Amino acid sequence: MSKKILVWDLPTRICHWLLVVSIGYSWYCIEITQNMEQHFWSGYTVLTLILFRFIWGLVGSPYARFRSFLFPLKEIVSYAKSMKFRNTNKHYLGHNPIGSLSALAMMLAILLQASTGLFNGDDYYFGPLSGLIDKKLAAFLSSIHQLNFDLLKLLIATHIIAILYYKFYKKENLSKAMITGDKTVIATDTANQSAAIRGSNLVLALFVLALCAGIVYGLANAFTDTLPANEYDLIY
Repeated sequence: MSKKILVWDLPTRICHWLLVVSIGYSWYCIEITQNMEQHFWSGYTVLTLILFRFIWGLVGSPYARFRSFLFPLKEIVSYAKSMKFRNTNKHYLGHNPIGSLSALAMMLAILLQASTGLFNGDDYYFGPLSGLIDKKLAAFLSSIHQLNFDLLKLLIATHIIAILYYKFYKKENLSKAMITGDKTVIATDTANQSAAIRGSNLVLALFVLALCAGIVYGLANAFTDTLPANEYDLIY
């Protein structure tokens, strides 16, 4: 028999799916509607969420914390070799060794994407911090913003392929676990059952979210007087 246990807390799951929507909308604003104002607001949302996720990786529930992402190199290599097999001897409640590396790469790429957008300076639209640096550096960070999005799209595609691989080949529904928060373990496996998290610390999560929103609001508004008035008016 099998039993479901709670692994992913609610703040982690909500943050995950809001990032999916926000990043998708950011792309939509640029590629489809070419609405830079909405792109900026979506970018602020992404930055708020990714800052939350990094802080939550320090103070959140056990499987959301970055310390659960750390594996010895030997274990990472061993798991990578075992991925070709349909069944493996060892199962992980949180991220597996390869999934941990993928998640960290994705979060770092999202943070880089959102933060470089703050310094955008392409002669038409100016990020809220672009007035703090010279035009050459602003142009360089704008190019990083564009190039990094190509990397981010590659990481997202790899992530989707991995989800499909686990779902149809290894018979492990990772996306469902990120919706319900539950993973299935063998009923007699008392060690895994006792490893279930107790729930979600929503008060702490709301505090962290408010802190991150305040930081992003400050970054978006504190230095507006350094921007050229006419270009800034085009954004807002």
